[in-house]
Amino acid sequence: KTNFSDRIYSLDIYCDDSYPVAAPKIKFNTKINLSCVGSTGNLDYSKFASFKWTAKESMETVLIALFKEMQSSTNKSKPQPAEGEVIKQKSLIEEGFWGFGVLGFW
Repeated sequence: KTNFSDRIYSLDIYCDDSYPVAAPKIKFNTKINLSCVGSTGNLDYSKFASFKWTAKESMETVLIALFKEMQSSTNKSKPQPAEGEVIKQKSLIEEGFWGFGVLGFW
């Protein structure tokens, strides 16, 4: 069990015409304390411990990589914001991108 267990996270996923060559933009709307996610909720691919985006990857593989980051020794015990706490900035949808995503971990 990790500090991410029994929580639901809301996030936006956006792919433009350059996908899969370019990685999708992923932005958490729910606050999360994770080494590869900045304070604005944006996923920073360069901070993944063991995942690099290539054209062979997919949205599924990046979500699996996020799950593995949550289980890593670096992240699994990090204190998390209160359940349901949101980032008070525009989501990707509000910024004009289209996308949807919800992650739940049990």
